[in-house]
Amino acid sequence: MSTPKKVDVGLILQMITKQRAEECCSTLINCLLTTCKGALTVSNEENESDTSSVEILRALTTNLQGPESGKHIDPIQEEMNNRRKASVNMISSGEIHTRGRAAPGRKVVVTPIVKPESREPDESEHNDPAINFFDEMAAEAVAYNSINYLVNEPDGMDLLENLIADEEIFVANVIMKVIKYCPSAFDRELTKSELIKWVNRGTRGLWTQVGGSLEHVVLWWSSSPLACRPAACAKYLRDWLSLLQPDEAPEPILSTLKGLGETLTVHVTSTIWDKQFRLAVVSSSLPVDYPFEEGEFCAKNVNVEGTICGKVWSELLYQLVQLSNTCDIGTIANELPLVEQIPVLHRLDHSIHSMRIWAANKARSLCTDWNMMMFFKVVHNDIGLCLEQLQYIRVPELAADDPLEVQVQVCVALRAKLVSEIKENIIKLKATCTECIDVLAAVCRTTSLASLTLCFPYFKHWQTEVLQERANEYVAYFFNQIYLPVIQATKDIEILKLTLKIICEAWLDHIYMKKTKFSSAGALNLLKDFDGVAEWINACDALDERLRETLSHHEVLRMCEGVGKLLLRKPEETISILPSPSKVGKKSDDTADEKAPLPPEMFVPNQKRWLELRARDRRTVNLNCLCLCAGMDVY
Repeated sequence: MSTPKKVDVGLILQMITKQRAEECCSTLINCLLTTCKGALTVSNEENESDTSSVEILRALTTNLQGPESGKHIDPIQEEMNNRRKASVNMISSGEIHTRGRAAPGRKVVVTPIVKPESREPDESEHNDPAINFFDEMAAEAVAYNSINYLVNEPDGMDLLENLIADEEIFVANVIMKVIKYCPSAFDRELTKSELIKWVNRGTRGLWTQVGGSLEHVVLWWSSSPLACRPAACAKYLRDWLSLLQPDEAPEPILSTLKGLGETLTVHVTSTIWDKQFRLAVVSSSLPVDYPFEEGEFCAKNVNVEGTICGKVWSELLYQLVQLSNTCDIGTIANELPLVEQIPVLHRLDHSIHSMRIWAANKARSLCTDWNMMMFFKVVHNDIGLCLEQLQYIRVPELAADDPLEVQVQVCVALRAKLVSEIKENIIKLKATCTECIDVLAAVCRTTSLASLTLCFPYFKHWQTEVLQERANEYVAYFFNQIYLPVIQATKDIEILKLTLKIICEAWLDHIYMKKTKFSSAGALNLLKDFDGVAEWINACDALDERLRETLSHHEVLRMCEGVGKLLLRKPEETISILPSPSKVGKKSDDTADEKAPLPPEMFVPNQKRWLELRARDRRTVNLNCLCLCAGMDVY
């Protein structure tokens, strides 16, 4: 026979606390739910509409903190301290109190936290499935024996302190049974201080087991697990846990709840990002003006300035920024949840990059279709809204001071790399607006040339001797097709000036590339057409008075006027940049020192090439023909 081994009390405590951990997790959750229920019963009587999930979490925090914490000693807290001292005395004396459970026939009734029939759901609860989640969890707790513990508690007792005291009594019971049935497990008779050390050791092991399994109990190990609920439920629980302060919950429950909040960060990040990123990808693959069902991608009656897809992207970035900011609650590296923050930053970096690629490609596609309304919604509203969300990100620099903390050093270095990539992607996203405007400029020129090919009059029209009274109708058609969509989509004066300049330059390039010859009357008619641009701008109802004044006096219109006047000049005629003497004599003394405006011809680059487009007069052509027939030289 082998030599009998000595009973290891530490191993016994480890095995028992491991089995006890799940029940303790359920009891802890029920304590929080009961506390919440009591708070919201009073709140619901005062204001029935004040029942949102945010108020539920706020009431939870208020109940844990106490109504007047920090001002004086709470009598309930003092009573709990006395109870814990009494439990220690019972442990040392061997008179262990074992709490009796409720009678099997007793009916346990748990009222819901918020009665659904007491209110009508409002529009703010859209996409907020966490409203009734705590109600269902409280109802589910009836099925557990641990709910009897809550029912038998005296009114006003601090449940969290009571839970700690009862678990200490449970561990003490185990130790006393070991002393009773196997006294040889200890080398000598235990003193009061040694017994307390064993109880503390057992309770530390129990709460360590609770901290390791509480996440699984909340997320998976129940008939209605939180992981199977919408992602907003876990997010609300995680947000509330992040609000807990050291004076709002006793130790070691505070550390356990803080650990639960940190581990829930990974679950919340993955679920929210998976859902929101999937919605963004699906909406990105559809037309930008796709008629989504009301409330399909955003809340009902929400004014969306940009596109629906841009709203989804901005909401995704907002969620990730909020999660990251709650992880950066200080600058001491070994006190921050870096392991939980790194997945958040990685997804944020990927989301910014994906949003930038979507915006650039969608803007290029919309610009090709000349859908200016949606183009500027993407470039100005969507990108601007995403940049607005990103400006609130808080990522201070961290440093791992202790060289022995290798894991902290690795996490700090990886976090710093992700932060630098995020900042670089933000800079690229800001530059995307400029890149999209450059694409607009290139497409505007191509579209203008294509439209002029269809609507510009034939060359015979410009060699006529008939003068027109007003601008040709193709001018209004051309500007309605090209310039009016830009005016209706944006009020940015710089963009309006840029597009007007590109349109008019494309107009002049089309004239020169076609080598259209102009008679004197044709050149005058072209001048009428150029003057019609300012008339069209002044008559445009989509422009306010300030924009009309600025655009109608744009420099490019002076250049167009200069081209028309060049077509009326003779090849050998010089252009004076000074006003004529007659005009100088007419000026008064008050305006004599003012600079005379430059003639419009001076705004035209490479003036000589436009003189090639001047058609000869018919009388000159006939005279040259007669001279050639007579054998005379023609000069």
